[in-house]
Amino acid sequence: MDYCPPIDIVFGEYLRALVTADTDLVPYDRLGYRIAFIEAFRNRGIYPRDVKHLSPGSLIWEPPPLPLRQVKVQEVLEKMSTDWDLKSERKEAYDLSNENARVCGTG
Repeated sequence: MDYCPPIDIVFGEYLRALVTADTDLVPYDRLGYRIAFIEAFRNRGIYPRDVKHLSPGSLIWEPPPLPLRQVKVQEVLEKMSTDWDLKSERKEAYDLSNENARVCGTG
């Protein structure tokens, strides 16, 4: 779940999160199970947005841009807002997530 978007996840994003997490855990898929997952999603017509093809390498989420690594994490976290909880309206959580992405330089 750590690799999934915080809200409004769709199946294609779940596939990308699954492939990314598995690649981090097991870099060499010698048994081919990532391909099997991708094929299962493809057979059901589930495709992630913004990918050129359905290879494991193209499905892996990219890390944040390099400027984020040069900034102290604490400074970025202090600028972000976590003023939402499970009782919040979805639109508010969505807007807050977009604002936090802008603060991080990823939105």
